[in-house]
Amino acid sequence: MSKNSLFPHDEIREGQDALIKDLQNAVTEGKILIAHAPTGLGKTASALSVMLEHALEKKKKVLFLTNRHTQHKIAVETLQLIKKKTGKTISCVDLIGKRWMCNQEIAGLFGTEFNEFCKSVVEKGECEFYNNVKAKKELTVEAKLLIKELKVMGPLHNEDIIKICKEKKMCSYETSIAMAKEADVIIGDYYYLFNPFVQLTLFNKLNLEIENVVLIVDEAHNLPSRVTEMLSSNLTSYMLKNAILESKKFGYGGLIKWLQEINKIINDLAKFEDKWNREKLAKRDDFSKKVNQVYDYDELINQLELAADEVRKKQRKSYLGGVSTFLGSWKGEDEGFVRVITQRESKYGSITTLSYSCLDPSIVTKDIFKSIDSGIIMSGTLKPTHMYKDILGIKNSIEQEYGSPFPTENKLSIIIPETSTKYNLRGEAM
Repeated sequence: MSKNSLFPHDEIREGQDALIKDLQNAVTEGKILIAHAPTGLGKTASALSVMLEHALEKKKKVLFLTNRHTQHKIAVETLQLIKKKTGKTISCVDLIGKRWMCNQEIAGLFGTEFNEFCKSVVEKGECEFYNNVKAKKELTVEAKLLIKELKVMGPLHNEDIIKICKEKKMCSYETSIAMAKEADVIIGDYYYLFNPFVQLTLFNKLNLEIENVVLIVDEAHNLPSRVTEMLSSNLTSYMLKNAILESKKFGYGGLIKWLQEINKIINDLAKFEDKWNREKLAKRDDFSKKVNQVYDYDELINQLELAADEVRKKQRKSYLGGVSTFLGSWKGEDEGFVRVITQRESKYGSITTLSYSCLDPSIVTKDIFKSIDSGIIMSGTLKPTHMYKDILGIKNSIEQEYGSPFPTENKLSIIIPETSTKYNLRGEAM
């Protein structure tokens, strides 16, 4: 095994050496290592040291993606150890969602509509935090100075960046994005790479090409379900009812009739022969053609979105926007998706749901794994590895399972026969 000059610890554990060797082979051959590696093996230290060494040498960028905020901290601390041990200047940016990085006192009130609120106050020039970082879309002198100082202090956790930026009255998200252009490592959530819209926006801002990404996916057993969630969309009778109320409240009377017709269409689709089985497949045209008879489908999306934009300026959420988003999604392809109509009882009465659900994450992931420089997807529960290779559509892979670094005699297994995981038996005693 070639020397791993950025490894942050004095000794490489047994089992960890095999992981490091496989990682080095993966980056050399431009492949994806699919690694089932139990807790305690030292996956983060191994992956970051090998991938960073390769990225620095080849002028690439490491993306460390995880769905857990605790893992962000571990990754930052590992990079701090690498810097301390090697003396190398390592630039890192720890990104979380824009909403969570916002220093506006009001930001926490906004749910999924936060981006619209942000866009609105920035366009009106009403956000002092943004204005202190950017003027006419260029970085201010003060922002450039702050970024220089943060680089010297780094690698920093997002909480540190947010705190420092708040004191300086600067937007921590825009500051982080500006730093990310030059950063060696970006730590973030899966959606920065695997949500097509978010990826396009981020990569454009960073002038980053996907071929220059060296990827680390942590807790990778969660990746398939997260990707299918991102690509799925629902329309419910509850959403439509609220969209109608919203139209009345804000004076969009012209939309009410159309929304009532759409509600009637989904309720007509929800005719079930068996009263116990209230779920069946739907076809794209079953819904689209009937909507088109009410009003031009694409024009309806535009009208709803225009109204939603106005509503968001006055309140944090727009149901009209949710309906518009679904109508846009419903136009999508059939391959890898299922369209289903369901009905269930709730405390508010019967709720009908029309779903456009992704079943195949490889629709998005296969091209990403094919295009990146190299990578590792890793987890303590990634068995069988060939299943994840298949589900994610990874062609150029190395599959490996690693044993636990702890002696088997240290393991205590206790079985209590009286316990049950049955739902109807759950209670305090269980």
